[in-house]
Amino acid sequence: MTTQFEARRALALDIDSLALNLRRQDLVELRATAFEEDPRALLQPFTSPQALQQGFFVGPQLVALWAAVEQHPGLFMLGFAARPEWQAIAKPVSRYIKQQIKPRLFEMGMRKGVALCHEAHLEAHRWMRWLGMHEEARLAAHGRDGEDFLVFSIFAADQPLDSVRQDAGEDQ
Repeated sequence: MTTQFEARRALALDIDSLALNLRRQDLVELRATAFEEDPRALLQPFTSPQALQQGFFVGPQLVALWAAVEQHPGLFMLGFAARPEWQAIAKPVSRYIKQQIKPRLFEMGMRKGVALCHEAHLEAHRWMRWLGMHEEARLAAHGRDGEDFLVFSIFAADQPLDSVRQDAGEDQ
């Protein structure tokens, strides 16, 4: 049985709680490109006023957080972080992102969405491919300890809006 979730904007206190309970690989990935060690500081971009973000809650607990920040017209940086409890809601939330959030970003003028991913975060690589993203580049020694990162991208030109909305029924 799938756990029910609620999608809504996360507040700073929710995000702080999530930051202190991140999946190990999310924490490794975030720390690899930050000056800060404090997990709460790592999720600061998710709380910025210009961030479009969606929290995924089970009861009062924020389990996962998705965000997009427009870097310049049409280019959005995408981010995601979750607690270990993510697996209980992974499939329905993934479908929600693919069917609800992705089309809205294209409607808002996103021509390209970009996500950076630590080379060792294989679960995230599979998930981004499932969402329709493609590995665009490898950033050698991009992390603060020399870790490689992958650039995953999605382009509006490759995503007819009608077909994006009809992705119902696909599983992660």
